[in-house]
Amino acid sequence: MTNDTRYAVVDVETTGLHPERDRVLSVAVVQVDRHGTVSDSWSTLVDPGCDPGPVHIHGLTPQRLAGAPRHGEIAPQFDDLLDGLLPDLRLGTVATHWGVLLVRAHDALEDATALAGVFRHSLAAADADGVPLPLVACEQATPWIRARPPRYEGGWLNPGRLDVGGNLVQGMRIAVTGATGLPARRSTAAATTPVWT
Repeated sequence: MTNDTRYAVVDVETTGLHPERDRVLSVAVVQVDRHGTVSDSWSTLVDPGCDPGPVHIHGLTPQRLAGAPRHGEIAPQFDDLLDGLLPDLRLGTVATHWGVLLVRAHDALEDATALAGVFRHSLAAADADGVPLPLVACEQATPWIRARPPRYEGGWLNPGRLDVGGNLVQGMRIAVTGATGLPARRSTAAATTPVWT
Protein backbone atom coordinates (compact mmCIF):
# COMPACT_ATOMS: atom_id res chain seq x y z
CA MET A 1 0.00 0.00 0.00
CA THR A 2 1.56 3.30 -1.07
CA ASN A 3 1.42 6.60 0.81
CA ASP A 4 -0.71 8.18 -1.92
CA THR A 5 -3.49 5.57 -1.58
CA ARG A 6 -6.87 7.31 -1.68
CA TYR A 7 -10.36 6.13 -0.88
CA ALA A 8 -13.89 7.27 -1.60
CA VAL A 9 -16.49 6.95 1.14
CA VAL A 10 -19.94 6.84 -0.45
CA ASP A 11 -23.42 7.11 1.07
CA VAL A 12 -26.64 6.75 -0.87
CA GLU A 13 -30.21 7.32 0.30
CA THR A 14 -32.88 5.46 -1.65
CA THR A 15 -36.63 5.06 -1.91
CA GLY A 16 -36.31 1.55 -0.44
CA LEU A 17 -34.07 -1.49 -0.07
CA HIS A 18 -34.70 -3.39 -3.32
CA PRO A 19 -32.10 -2.55 -5.99
CA GLU A 20 -34.31 -3.84 -8.80
CA ARG A 21 -37.13 -1.37 -8.18
CA ASP A 22 -36.02 1.40 -5.77
CA ARG A 23 -34.26 4.59 -6.83
CA VAL A 24 -31.58 6.94 -5.57
CA LEU A 25 -32.71 10.08 -3.66
CA SER A 26 -29.36 11.53 -2.62
CA VAL A 27 -25.71 10.63 -2.91
CA ALA A 28 -22.54 11.87 -1.21
CA VAL A 29 -18.86 11.15 -1.85
CA VAL A 30 -16.05 12.03 0.56
CA GLN A 31 -12.50 11.44 -0.69
CA VAL A 32 -9.89 10.60 1.97
CA ASP A 33 -6.26 9.54 2.08
CA ARG A 34 -5.01 6.38 3.81
CA HIS A 35 -4.98 8.22 7.15
CA GLY A 36 -8.60 9.34 6.82
CA THR A 37 -7.82 13.00 6.04
CA VAL A 38 -10.60 14.46 3.87
CA SER A 39 -9.36 15.89 0.58
CA ASP A 40 -12.68 16.57 -1.18
CA SER A 41 -16.43 16.04 -0.76
CA TRP A 42 -19.52 16.30 -2.96
CA SER A 43 -23.22 15.60 -2.48
CA THR A 44 -26.49 16.15 -4.29
CA LEU A 45 -30.18 15.41 -4.04
CA VAL A 46 -31.57 13.32 -6.90
CA ASP A 47 -35.08 13.47 -8.33
CA PRO A 48 -36.19 9.80 -8.39
CA GLY A 49 -39.14 10.47 -10.67
CA CYS A 50 -41.40 8.61 -8.23
CA ASP A 51 -42.63 8.63 -4.64
CA PRO A 52 -39.62 9.10 -2.28
CA GLY A 53 -40.71 6.28 0.00
CA PRO A 54 -40.15 6.37 3.78
CA VAL A 55 -39.85 10.14 4.39
CA HIS A 56 -39.91 9.49 8.15
CA ILE A 57 -36.50 7.76 7.74
CA HIS A 58 -34.59 9.97 5.28
CA GLY A 59 -36.54 13.25 5.52
CA LEU A 60 -36.50 13.72 1.74
CA THR A 61 -39.98 14.98 0.86
CA PRO A 62 -41.19 15.57 -2.70
CA GLN A 63 -40.90 19.31 -1.94
CA ARG A 64 -37.20 18.99 -0.99
CA LEU A 65 -36.50 16.92 -4.11
CA ALA A 66 -38.35 19.29 -6.48
CA GLY A 67 -35.90 20.70 -9.00
CA ALA A 68 -33.11 18.23 -8.12
CA PRO A 69 -31.24 16.68 -11.06
CA ARG A 70 -32.18 13.23 -12.35
CA HIS A 71 -29.80 10.29 -11.96
CA GLY A 72 -28.57 10.54 -15.56
CA GLU A 73 -27.54 14.15 -14.99
CA ILE A 74 -25.33 13.42 -11.97
CA ALA A 75 -23.91 10.05 -13.07
CA PRO A 76 -20.90 11.47 -15.03
CA GLN A 77 -19.77 13.66 -12.10
CA PHE A 78 -20.28 10.76 -9.67
CA ASP A 79 -18.20 8.47 -11.91
CA ASP A 80 -15.43 11.09 -12.12
CA LEU A 81 -15.22 11.30 -8.32
CA LEU A 82 -14.82 7.53 -8.07
CA ASP A 83 -12.45 7.16 -11.03
CA GLY A 84 -9.39 5.25 -9.88
CA LEU A 85 -10.64 5.08 -6.24
CA LEU A 86 -13.07 2.12 -6.01
CA PRO A 87 -11.48 -1.04 -7.35
CA ASP A 88 -13.42 -4.22 -7.90
CA LEU A 89 -13.93 -5.74 -4.43
CA ARG A 90 -14.84 -9.27 -5.52
CA LEU A 91 -13.11 -12.00 -3.55
CA GLY A 92 -10.87 -12.97 -6.47
CA THR A 93 -9.62 -9.41 -6.91
CA VAL A 94 -8.98 -8.86 -3.19
CA ALA A 95 -7.28 -12.28 -2.93
CA THR A 96 -4.98 -11.36 -5.82
CA HIS A 97 -4.15 -8.04 -4.14
CA TRP A 98 -2.95 -9.89 -1.01
CA GLY A 99 -1.32 -12.75 -2.93
CA VAL A 100 -3.84 -15.30 -1.61
CA LEU A 101 -4.37 -18.33 -3.83
CA LEU A 102 -7.95 -18.85 -5.08
CA VAL A 103 -8.15 -21.76 -7.53
CA ARG A 104 -11.86 -22.63 -7.71
CA ALA A 105 -14.01 -19.54 -7.15
CA HIS A 106 -17.56 -20.26 -5.94
CA ASP A 107 -16.49 -23.47 -4.22
CA ALA A 108 -17.59 -22.93 -0.60
CA LEU A 109 -14.44 -24.30 1.09
CA GLU A 110 -12.11 -22.67 -1.45
CA ASP A 111 -13.83 -19.28 -1.05
CA ALA A 112 -13.84 -19.52 2.75
CA THR A 113 -10.15 -20.49 2.81
CA ALA A 114 -9.24 -17.58 0.51
CA LEU A 115 -11.33 -15.20 2.61
CA ALA A 116 -9.51 -16.40 5.74
CA GLY A 117 -6.24 -15.51 3.99
CA VAL A 118 -7.56 -12.06 3.05
CA PHE A 119 -8.71 -11.59 6.65
CA ARG A 120 -5.26 -12.56 7.98
CA HIS A 121 -3.59 -9.94 5.75
CA SER A 122 -6.22 -7.33 6.68
CA LEU A 123 -5.61 -7.95 10.39
CA ALA A 124 -1.85 -7.58 9.89
CA ALA A 125 -2.25 -4.34 7.91
CA ALA A 126 -4.62 -2.89 10.50
CA ASP A 127 -2.25 -3.89 13.31
CA ALA A 128 0.72 -2.31 11.49
CA ASP A 129 -1.24 0.96 11.17
CA GLY A 130 -2.41 0.75 14.79
CA VAL A 131 -6.11 0.68 13.95
CA PRO A 132 -8.73 -2.00 14.69
CA LEU A 133 -10.72 -3.63 11.91
CA PRO A 134 -14.41 -2.63 12.08
CA LEU A 135 -15.62 -6.08 13.16
CA VAL A 136 -19.02 -6.81 14.70
CA ALA A 137 -20.49 -9.91 16.28
CA CYS A 138 -22.82 -11.89 14.00
CA GLU A 139 -25.90 -10.99 16.04
CA GLN A 140 -25.12 -7.27 15.50
CA ALA A 141 -24.75 -7.54 11.74
CA THR A 142 -27.62 -6.24 9.62
CA PRO A 143 -28.38 -7.74 6.20
CA TRP A 144 -28.25 -5.28 3.28
CA ILE A 145 -31.59 -6.45 2.02
CA ARG A 146 -34.06 -8.06 4.38
CA ALA A 147 -35.59 -11.33 3.37
CA ARG A 148 -39.09 -10.94 2.03
CA PRO A 149 -41.71 -12.00 4.56
CA PRO A 150 -43.54 -15.24 3.85
CA ARG A 151 -46.79 -14.98 1.93
CA TYR A 152 -49.96 -16.57 3.16
CA GLU A 153 -51.73 -18.36 0.37
CA GLY A 154 -55.31 -18.89 1.52
CA GLY A 155 -57.85 -21.13 -0.07
CA TRP A 156 -59.97 -18.17 -1.20
CA LEU A 157 -60.00 -16.44 -4.56
CA ASN A 158 -59.00 -12.80 -4.42
CA PRO A 159 -62.25 -10.84 -4.94
CA GLY A 160 -60.37 -7.82 -6.32
CA ARG A 161 -59.55 -4.33 -5.11
CA LEU A 162 -61.07 -2.74 -2.06
CA ASP A 163 -63.63 -0.10 -2.99
CA VAL A 164 -63.14 3.32 -1.39
CA GLY A 165 -65.15 3.28 1.82
CA GLY A 166 -65.86 -0.44 1.44
CA ASN A 167 -65.14 -3.29 3.81
CA LEU A 168 -62.54 -6.03 3.57
CA VAL A 169 -63.90 -9.18 1.99
CA GLN A 170 -62.65 -12.67 2.74
CA GLY A 171 -59.85 -13.51 0.29
CA MET A 172 -58.56 -9.93 -0.14
CA ARG A 173 -54.83 -9.55 0.21
CA ILE A 174 -53.41 -6.89 2.48
CA ALA A 175 -49.92 -5.42 2.88
CA VAL A 176 -48.55 -4.31 6.25
CA THR A 177 -46.11 -1.41 5.80
CA GLY A 178 -44.26 0.99 8.04
CA ALA A 179 -42.92 0.52 11.54
CA THR A 180 -44.58 -2.04 13.80
CA GLY A 181 -44.05 -3.06 17.40
CA LEU A 182 -43.30 -6.64 16.32
CA PRO A 183 -40.44 -7.99 14.19
CA ALA A 184 -41.42 -8.25 10.51
CA ARG A 185 -41.83 -12.02 10.51
CA ARG A 186 -44.08 -12.01 13.59
CA SER A 187 -46.23 -9.11 12.42
CA THR A 188 -46.61 -10.72 8.97
CA ALA A 189 -47.60 -14.04 10.58
CA ALA A 190 -50.15 -12.25 12.76
CA ALA A 191 -51.59 -10.36 9.80
CA THR A 192 -51.84 -13.46 7.60
CA THR A 193 -53.19 -15.96 10.13
CA PRO A 194 -56.79 -16.62 9.18
CA VAL A 195 -59.30 -15.87 11.89
CA TRP A 196 -62.58 -17.77 11.74
CA THR A 197 -65.61 -16.13 13.31
